[in-house]
Amino acid sequence: MLRNSAALSILTVLLTGCGAAPVASTTPGVNSPSGTASALAATGSETASPPSPSIPMTTDIDGTIVFARDGDLYTVGRGGEKRLTTTDARESNPAWSPKGDSIIFASDRDGQADLYTMAAEGSHVKRLTNSPGEEWAAGWSPDGKRIAFATFADPGGGAVWAMNGDGSGLTKIYADANAFIGFEEWSADGSILLAIDKAGGGELDLYAMSPDGKNLTAIVHSPGDDSGGRVSPDGSKLAFWSDKGPRGDGPGIYVSAPDGSDPTAVYRDALGIDIAPLSWSPDNSQIAWVGKFEGGSASAMYVQAIKGGDRRQVTAELPEQTLIDWK
Repeated sequence: MLRNSAALSILTVLLTGCGAAPVASTTPGVNSPSGTASALAATGSETASPPSPSIPMTTDIDGTIVFARDGDLYTVGRGGEKRLTTTDARESNPAWSPKGDSIIFASDRDGQADLYTMAAEGSHVKRLTNSPGEEWAAGWSPDGKRIAFATFADPGGGAVWAMNGDGSGLTKIYADANAFIGFEEWSADGSILLAIDKAGGGELDLYAMSPDGKNLTAIVHSPGDDSGGRVSPDGSKLAFWSDKGPRGDGPGIYVSAPDGSDPTAVYRDALGIDIAPLSWSPDNSQIAWVGKFEGGSASAMYVQAIKGGDRRQVTAELPEQTLIDWK
Protein backbone atom coordinates (compact mmCIF):
# COMPACT_ATOMS: atom_id res chain seq x y z
CA MET A 1 0.00 0.00 0.00
CA LEU A 2 1.10 3.55 -0.68
CA ARG A 3 1.29 5.61 2.47
CA ASN A 4 1.34 9.40 2.69
CA SER A 5 3.32 10.65 5.70
CA ALA A 6 1.67 14.07 5.70
CA ALA A 7 -1.75 12.47 5.80
CA LEU A 8 -0.73 10.11 8.59
CA SER A 9 0.53 12.98 10.73
CA ILE A 10 -2.78 14.81 10.41
CA LEU A 11 -4.75 11.64 11.02
CA THR A 12 -2.86 11.19 14.25
CA VAL A 13 -4.15 14.60 15.34
CA LEU A 14 -7.80 14.10 14.35
CA LEU A 15 -9.05 11.87 11.55
CA THR A 16 -9.13 14.82 9.15
CA GLY A 17 -6.90 16.23 6.48
CA CYS A 18 -4.89 19.33 5.83
CA GLY A 19 -4.44 21.16 2.59
CA ALA A 20 -5.03 24.17 0.43
CA ALA A 21 -8.43 25.13 -0.96
CA PRO A 22 -9.92 22.08 -2.69
CA VAL A 23 -11.01 22.09 -6.32
CA ALA A 24 -14.03 20.23 -7.64
CA SER A 25 -12.93 17.57 -10.11
CA THR A 26 -13.10 18.67 -13.74
CA THR A 27 -10.45 16.33 -15.19
CA PRO A 28 -11.86 14.08 -17.95
CA GLY A 29 -12.03 10.47 -16.88
CA VAL A 30 -11.43 10.99 -13.17
CA ASN A 31 -14.76 9.36 -12.39
CA SER A 32 -13.31 6.06 -13.59
CA PRO A 33 -9.67 5.86 -12.41
CA SER A 34 -7.58 3.36 -14.33
CA GLY A 35 -8.06 -0.14 -13.02
CA THR A 36 -10.75 0.83 -10.52
CA ALA A 37 -13.57 -1.26 -11.97
CA SER A 38 -11.59 -4.49 -12.04
CA ALA A 39 -9.94 -3.85 -8.70
CA LEU A 40 -13.23 -3.15 -6.93
CA ALA A 41 -14.91 -6.17 -8.46
CA ALA A 42 -12.92 -8.46 -6.15
CA THR A 43 -14.40 -8.91 -2.69
CA GLY A 44 -13.79 -11.40 0.05
CA SER A 45 -13.85 -12.19 3.72
CA GLU A 46 -11.08 -11.71 6.25
CA THR A 47 -10.28 -14.08 9.09
CA ALA A 48 -10.21 -12.30 12.45
CA SER A 49 -7.74 -13.17 15.19
CA PRO A 50 -9.19 -14.50 18.47
CA PRO A 51 -10.64 -11.83 20.80
CA SER A 52 -9.76 -11.32 24.42
CA PRO A 53 -11.29 -14.20 26.43
CA SER A 54 -13.13 -11.70 28.62
CA ILE A 55 -14.88 -9.91 25.73
CA PRO A 56 -17.23 -11.84 23.43
CA MET A 57 -16.56 -11.48 19.71
CA THR A 58 -19.45 -11.39 17.29
CA THR A 59 -20.55 -9.91 13.98
CA ASP A 60 -24.18 -10.54 14.91
CA ILE A 61 -25.18 -6.88 14.84
CA ASP A 62 -28.15 -5.12 13.33
CA GLY A 63 -27.12 -3.31 10.16
CA THR A 64 -23.68 -2.88 8.60
CA ILE A 65 -20.60 -0.91 9.69
CA VAL A 66 -18.13 0.43 7.13
CA PHE A 67 -14.50 0.97 8.16
CA ALA A 68 -10.91 0.99 6.85
CA ARG A 69 -8.09 -1.48 7.40
CA ASP A 70 -4.60 -1.39 5.88
CA GLY A 71 -5.63 1.21 3.33
CA ASP A 72 -8.73 -0.59 2.04
CA LEU A 73 -12.42 -0.32 2.89
CA TYR A 74 -14.51 -3.07 4.47
CA THR A 75 -17.97 -3.67 5.85
CA VAL A 76 -18.88 -5.88 8.79
CA GLY A 77 -22.27 -7.24 9.83
CA ARG A 78 -24.15 -10.49 10.28
CA GLY A 79 -22.56 -11.94 7.14
CA GLY A 80 -19.05 -11.29 8.49
CA GLU A 81 -16.55 -8.96 6.87
CA LYS A 82 -16.53 -7.97 3.21
CA ARG A 83 -13.69 -6.18 1.45
CA LEU A 84 -14.82 -3.33 -0.83
CA THR A 85 -11.56 -1.99 -2.29
CA THR A 86 -8.32 -3.64 -3.41
CA THR A 87 -6.14 -0.83 -4.73
CA ASP A 88 -2.53 0.17 -4.09
CA ALA A 89 -3.77 3.50 -2.75
CA ARG A 90 -4.81 4.48 0.74
CA GLU A 91 -8.59 4.51 1.18
CA SER A 92 -9.87 5.85 4.49
CA ASN A 93 -12.60 7.47 6.56
CA PRO A 94 -15.75 6.08 4.92
CA ALA A 95 -19.28 7.31 5.61
CA TRP A 96 -22.66 6.05 4.38
CA SER A 97 -25.11 8.20 2.44
CA PRO A 98 -28.46 8.72 4.22
CA LYS A 99 -30.11 6.04 2.06
CA GLY A 100 -27.22 3.63 2.61
CA ASP A 101 -26.68 3.10 -1.11
CA SER A 102 -23.40 5.03 -1.41
CA ILE A 103 -20.18 5.54 0.55
CA ILE A 104 -18.03 8.67 0.58
CA PHE A 105 -14.37 8.16 1.40
CA ALA A 106 -10.90 9.66 1.04
CA SER A 107 -8.28 8.17 -1.28
CA ASP A 108 -4.84 9.09 -2.57
CA ARG A 109 -5.24 6.89 -5.67
CA ASP A 110 -4.65 9.90 -7.92
CA GLY A 111 -1.91 11.57 -5.86
CA GLN A 112 -3.02 13.75 -2.97
CA ALA A 113 -5.94 12.64 -0.82
CA ASP A 114 -9.25 13.62 -2.38
CA LEU A 115 -12.88 12.69 -1.81
CA TYR A 116 -14.63 9.94 -3.76
CA THR A 117 -17.97 8.16 -3.70
CA MET A 118 -18.84 4.60 -4.64
CA ALA A 119 -21.85 2.32 -4.53
CA ALA A 120 -22.43 0.36 -1.34
CA GLU A 121 -20.82 -2.79 -2.75
CA GLY A 122 -17.72 -0.95 -4.03
CA SER A 123 -18.55 -0.22 -7.67
CA HIS A 124 -19.08 3.04 -9.60
CA VAL A 125 -16.24 5.02 -8.05
CA LYS A 126 -16.48 8.76 -8.70
CA ARG A 127 -13.97 11.45 -7.78
CA LEU A 128 -15.53 14.55 -6.20
CA THR A 129 -12.55 16.81 -5.44
CA ASN A 130 -9.33 17.45 -7.32
CA SER A 131 -7.11 19.43 -5.02
CA PRO A 132 -3.39 20.05 -4.48
CA GLY A 133 -4.17 19.76 -0.79
CA GLU A 134 -5.81 16.91 1.10
CA GLU A 135 -9.36 16.17 2.23
CA TRP A 136 -9.64 13.32 4.73
CA ALA A 137 -13.20 13.22 6.04
CA ALA A 138 -16.64 14.24 4.78
CA GLY A 139 -20.34 13.59 5.29
CA TRP A 140 -23.71 14.00 3.61
CA SER A 141 -26.54 16.31 4.57
CA PRO A 142 -29.57 14.44 6.00
CA ASP A 143 -31.39 14.71 2.64
CA GLY A 144 -28.37 13.36 0.74
CA LYS A 145 -28.15 16.36 -1.57
CA ARG A 146 -25.07 18.10 -0.14
CA ILE A 147 -21.67 17.11 1.24
CA ALA A 148 -19.54 18.98 3.78
CA PHE A 149 -15.89 18.60 4.79
CA ALA A 150 -13.07 20.55 6.42
CA THR A 151 -9.50 21.39 5.44
CA PHE A 152 -6.51 22.75 7.34
CA ALA A 153 -3.34 24.46 6.16
CA ASP A 154 -0.38 25.92 8.08
CA PRO A 155 -0.27 28.83 7.42
CA GLY A 156 -3.86 29.40 6.43
CA GLY A 157 -5.87 27.82 9.22
CA GLY A 158 -9.03 25.77 8.96
CA ALA A 159 -11.99 25.98 6.62
CA VAL A 160 -15.31 24.23 6.16
CA TRP A 161 -16.65 23.54 2.67
CA ALA A 162 -19.96 22.40 1.21
CA MET A 163 -20.78 21.10 -2.26
CA ASN A 164 -23.48 19.26 -4.14
CA GLY A 165 -23.54 15.48 -3.97
CA ASP A 166 -21.86 15.21 -7.38
CA GLY A 167 -18.97 17.50 -6.37
CA SER A 168 -20.28 20.62 -8.10
CA GLY A 169 -21.04 23.96 -6.46
CA LEU A 170 -18.10 23.92 -4.06
CA THR A 171 -18.39 26.75 -1.53
CA LYS A 172 -16.35 27.78 1.50
CA ILE A 173 -18.91 28.33 4.26
CA TYR A 174 -16.60 29.03 7.22
CA ALA A 175 -12.94 29.81 7.86
CA ASP A 176 -10.70 30.66 10.81
CA ALA A 177 -7.09 31.48 10.03
CA ASN A 178 -6.04 30.81 13.62
CA ALA A 179 -7.78 27.51 14.27
CA PHE A 180 -7.45 23.83 13.47
CA ILE A 181 -10.81 22.51 12.23
CA GLY A 182 -11.71 18.84 11.94
CA PHE A 183 -14.94 17.65 10.34
CA GLU A 184 -17.07 15.30 12.45
CA GLU A 185 -20.42 14.87 10.70
CA TRP A 186 -23.46 16.49 9.13
CA SER A 187 -25.92 15.47 11.81
CA ALA A 188 -29.43 14.10 11.58
CA ASP A 189 -30.65 17.32 13.21
CA GLY A 190 -29.20 19.36 10.31
CA SER A 191 -26.20 20.85 12.09
CA ILE A 192 -22.57 20.35 11.06
CA LEU A 193 -20.38 19.06 13.89
CA LEU A 194 -16.72 20.10 14.07
CA ALA A 195 -13.78 19.53 16.41
CA ILE A 196 -11.90 22.81 16.68
CA ASP A 197 -8.72 23.94 18.41
CA LYS A 198 -9.32 27.68 18.54
CA ALA A 199 -6.54 28.54 20.97
CA GLY A 200 -3.79 26.67 19.13
CA GLY A 201 -2.86 24.82 22.31
CA GLY A 202 -3.74 21.35 21.11
CA GLU A 203 -7.08 21.09 22.93
CA LEU A 204 -10.06 20.19 20.76
CA ASP A 205 -13.63 21.12 21.58
CA LEU A 206 -16.87 20.16 19.85
CA TYR A 207 -18.83 22.81 17.98
CA ALA A 208 -22.02 22.86 15.93
CA MET A 209 -22.83 25.23 13.08
CA SER A 210 -25.73 25.71 10.71
CA PRO A 211 -25.35 24.46 7.12
CA ASP A 212 -24.71 28.00 5.87
CA GLY A 213 -21.64 28.31 8.10
CA LYS A 214 -23.29 30.59 10.65
CA ASN A 215 -24.15 30.21 14.33
CA LEU A 216 -20.96 28.43 15.39
CA THR A 217 -21.66 27.23 18.94
CA ALA A 218 -19.50 25.32 21.42
CA ILE A 219 -21.36 22.25 22.67
CA VAL A 220 -18.63 20.33 24.56
CA HIS A 221 -15.79 22.33 26.07
CA SER A 222 -13.59 20.63 28.67
CA PRO A 223 -9.93 21.03 29.71
CA GLY A 224 -8.86 18.16 27.42
CA ASP A 225 -9.72 16.95 23.92
CA ASP A 226 -13.36 16.46 23.02
CA SER A 227 -13.95 14.86 19.63
CA GLY A 228 -15.76 12.13 17.70
CA GLY A 229 -19.09 13.90 18.07
CA ARG A 230 -22.06 12.00 16.64
CA VAL A 231 -25.76 12.84 16.99
CA SER A 232 -28.05 9.79 17.22
CA PRO A 233 -30.19 9.00 14.16
CA ASP A 234 -33.33 10.22 15.95
CA GLY A 235 -31.58 13.48 16.91
CA SER A 236 -32.17 13.01 20.64
CA LYS A 237 -28.62 12.36 21.89
CA LEU A 238 -24.98 13.27 21.30
CA ALA A 239 -22.15 10.77 21.75
CA PHE A 240 -18.52 11.87 21.94
CA TRP A 241 -15.05 11.01 23.21
CA SER A 242 -13.46 13.10 25.95
CA ASP A 243 -9.92 12.41 27.16
CA LYS A 244 -10.49 14.10 30.53
CA GLY A 245 -14.26 13.94 30.82
CA PRO A 246 -16.71 16.85 30.44
CA ARG A 247 -16.67 17.28 34.23
CA GLY A 248 -13.11 16.12 34.76
CA ASP A 249 -14.28 12.60 35.52
CA GLY A 250 -11.84 10.75 33.29
CA PRO A 251 -11.40 9.60 29.70
CA GLY A 252 -14.21 7.76 28.00
CA ILE A 253 -17.22 7.84 25.70
CA TYR A 254 -20.07 10.03 26.89
CA VAL A 255 -23.69 10.49 25.84
CA SER A 256 -25.46 13.78 26.41
CA ALA A 257 -28.30 15.91 25.13
CA PRO A 258 -27.60 17.29 21.62
CA ASP A 259 -26.43 20.58 23.15
CA GLY A 260 -23.83 18.78 25.30
CA SER A 261 -25.75 19.05 28.57
CA ASP A 262 -26.24 16.20 31.08
CA PRO A 263 -23.32 14.01 29.93
CA THR A 264 -23.17 10.41 31.16
CA ALA A 265 -20.26 8.00 30.67
CA VAL A 266 -21.20 4.86 28.72
CA TYR A 267 -17.61 3.61 28.54
CA ARG A 268 -14.76 4.57 30.86
CA ASP A 269 -11.45 3.95 29.15
CA ALA A 270 -9.50 0.95 30.38
CA LEU A 271 -7.30 0.52 27.32
CA GLY A 272 -5.21 3.71 27.41
CA ILE A 273 -6.56 5.17 24.16
CA ASP A 274 -6.35 8.84 23.28
CA ILE A 275 -9.22 9.21 20.81
CA ALA A 276 -12.19 7.04 19.81
CA PRO A 277 -14.02 7.47 16.50
CA LEU A 278 -17.56 6.20 16.97
CA SER A 279 -20.96 5.70 15.35
CA TRP A 280 -24.55 5.11 16.48
CA SER A 281 -26.55 1.99 15.68
CA PRO A 282 -29.58 2.62 13.44
CA ASP A 283 -31.96 2.04 16.39
CA ASN A 284 -30.17 4.59 18.63
CA SER A 285 -29.44 1.98 21.32
CA GLN A 286 -25.74 1.18 20.78
CA ILE A 287 -22.44 2.79 19.87
CA ALA A 288 -19.64 1.26 17.84
CA TRP A 289 -16.14 2.59 18.42
CA VAL A 290 -12.45 2.11 17.65
CA GLY A 291 -9.76 3.41 20.00
CA LYS A 292 -6.54 5.01 18.78
CA PHE A 293 -3.37 4.66 20.84
CA GLU A 294 -0.41 7.01 21.03
CA GLY A 295 1.70 6.38 17.95
CA GLY A 296 -1.26 5.67 15.67
CA SER A 297 -2.11 2.00 16.28
CA ALA A 298 -5.69 1.12 17.08
CA SER A 299 -7.85 -1.19 19.13
CA ALA A 300 -10.39 -3.64 17.80
CA MET A 301 -13.85 -2.35 16.92
CA TYR A 302 -16.32 -2.68 19.78
CA VAL A 303 -20.07 -2.29 20.20
CA GLN A 304 -21.42 -0.90 23.47
CA ALA A 305 -25.05 -0.49 24.58
CA ILE A 306 -25.66 3.00 25.92
CA LYS A 307 -27.83 1.70 28.77
CA GLY A 308 -25.43 -0.90 30.06
CA GLY A 309 -24.63 -4.44 28.98
CA ASP A 310 -21.45 -6.14 27.88
CA ARG A 311 -19.03 -4.61 25.44
CA ARG A 312 -18.70 -6.86 22.38
CA GLN A 313 -15.76 -7.12 19.99
CA VAL A 314 -16.68 -6.93 16.30
CA THR A 315 -13.27 -7.07 14.57
CA ALA A 316 -9.73 -8.09 15.34
CA GLU A 317 -7.34 -5.33 16.40
CA LEU A 318 -6.93 -2.75 13.65
CA PRO A 319 -3.47 -1.54 12.56
CA GLU A 320 -4.47 2.15 12.68
CA GLN A 321 -7.36 4.43 13.47
CA THR A 322 -10.34 4.69 11.16
CA LEU A 323 -13.60 6.54 11.00
CA ILE A 324 -16.55 4.13 11.13
CA ASP A 325 -20.19 4.50 10.12
CA TRP A 326 -23.15 2.24 10.93
CA LYS A 327 -26.31 1.88 8.86
